Amino acid sequence: MGLFFRILGVGVLAAALLEAQAGEATFGAEFTFTNPALLSSPYAQDYQKYPENLTARNEMASILMQRCADSGGCHVEAIQREDGMVDAYRVIYSDGWWFQIATDPSVVEVQTMPTTAERFAQLRARLESDIFGVAAQAGLKPHATTGGGHIHIGAASAFDGDVRLFRDFIVDLVNNAELTNGIFGGNEDNSPTIDALTPEQQRAFEKLVAETDAGRVPDIPTFAKRLQTEVYYATPGGKPPAEKYQALNVVRLVSELFAEDQRTLELRAINPQASFEDFLLQTRLFQARLDHLKASDQRVPLKIPKVLQRGHNRTDRFLRYVAESGLDWEPYARWLPGSERPYADRMWKKFLRENPSHVPRGLPPVLPSAPATCTEILGQLL
Repeated sequence: MGLFFRILGVGVLAAALLEAQAGEATFGAEFTFTNPALLSSPYAQDYQKYPENLTARNEMASILMQRCADSGGCHVEAIQREDGMVDAYRVIYSDGWWFQIATDPSVVEVQTMPTTAERFAQLRARLESDIFGVAAQAGLKPHATTGGGHIHIGAASAFDGDVRLFRDFIVDLVNNAELTNGIFGGNEDNSPTIDALTPEQQRAFEKLVAETDAGRVPDIPTFAKRLQTEVYYATPGGKPPAEKYQALNVVRLVSELFAEDQRTLELRAINPQASFEDFLLQTRLFQARLDHLKASDQRVPLKIPKVLQRGHNRTDRFLRYVAESGLDWEPYARWLPGSERPYADRMWKKFLRENPSHVPRGLPPVLPSAPATCTEILGQLL
């Protein structure tokens, strides 16, 4: 049995099948939609006043007002700022679930109520129709990169005050930087991963992790505050504010302006989701990864990548992340270049043949993780 499959032995596979120990995490979406007028606007950064932004947002709101009036199952409320200007329109359904339509540079941004991955799955038809369908009706669609598809993870629901779990989730994402810097998107200007920061910042992160392991970081707010002040004091391109423009944004965990249910870890290094299905797969991935980390009694060792993997090496890491998390691979192949898919399919079939006990948990697949190189894996498997 090759290294790729040996490392996913009985213990790891059994752990990946355990139920989450402390309930499901909640996720908040930031879907973004745009059109040529918004993309070409010279006033894109003044998005709160730019007429085309407001027109596009208001068109979506108008369509939804009519839909709600026709169905009787929802209503639309205007959320106003102190100056009287409408900041967003919130669509509220009879079951209490909501989303709101706002603006951001060059896009209309739709933000959702904090919701578990499985509840999102139950709401799939609603979101496909009332968010993605209405956006298309208003002449808007997701862009490949502009706008972002940031995902907020509710800190209380995901980590339940466990600083070690929080530390593991952060370190796991840092180790697998290809996930948010290549597979799902991301860029060094808007959302640099730790490996893109300076050596001094990387050493500060290593110190923070070591002190957490030594028991000198008592809780998640302390970890987040130190991450923000000791590591996130600069970005590669100098974009301010530096504490916000990071792949793993902890501003909402530090600022006292946010209520408990608004305290989130924001994953910024994610491109706009082309469909609701993309978002559903991503949230199920992060939930599965949390479950995998909860089930392990070993801390995740910190291994900041020196060089981000490409080609087969990246695919190998993606496949391992899927298998470690107990998920099926096929739905996640969409994030690989077409040239990599035959290789990935061959490696996945090889894995399933050598691990017949691997039964996906009903959650779609996952992505990257692995110290072994493609050459090492091929040498041992083929």
